[in-house]
Amino acid sequence: MDDLIEIILEIIIKVAVKGSNSKRVPKPIRYILFALIMALCLSVMAFFIYLMVTMDSSLIVKLIFLGVAVTIDIFLFRLIKEIIVRN
Repeated sequence: MDDLIEIILEIIIKVAVKGSNSKRVPKPIRYILFALIMALCLSVMAFFIYLMVTMDSSLIVKLIFLGVAVTIDIFLFRLIKEIIVRN
């Protein structure tokens, strides 16, 4: 069941990223796909930051969560930059 959910989410994310960057897709749909990607990335970032703050783990684990959140943030900014350049 977990593999099925992972495959479905992976397909959705790939389609959303490709669709938000494609000139053949109408602008309103591109913006909707971009908003979907942005909401997903921000929610995952918020979840990792929440885990980082609330966990009573070592500093290394907290730094790993922070690193994942920053990596997602970098991906999001690169995607925003690419979409702005294409439009």
